[in-house]
Amino acid sequence: MDAYCRVCNNSRAGFGPEDDGVSPGWPLDLPEVTSTMNDHERRALADLERHLQHDAEFAARMSTFAGVPAAAEQASPAVPVLCALLFIAVPLVMLLFGWVGVLIVLDLFAAAVAVILIRRRAAR
Repeated sequence: MDAYCRVCNNSRAGFGPEDDGVSPGWPLDLPEVTSTMNDHERRALADLERHLQHDAEFAARMSTFAGVPAAAEQASPAVPVLCALLFIAVPLVMLLFGWVGVLIVLDLFAAAVAVILIRRRAAR
């Protein structure tokens, strides 16, 4: 119970009587971690947070993923949808058409996934 109260107090009222500028809500509220830090570590974390808040170059790097800007068009979930359809279709096709039907459905599935991935690669 004591650890729980200490964590609650840290998340509500800062990190102790000496408020050294670390904001518990930015960017992550991790009272379990910050309550185990000493004063020097808390001050270093606060300093890093202040520098990262005003670093435009860092923000630009973090807004991209593997060189693709965040504003780029997001890929539609076509492959997961095809996988779900395959999961539903295989038992039905097996009952109606047997192994030959399942092999044909698997071939069509593989071709559709290949076309989707090739088109995505060509769009880059």
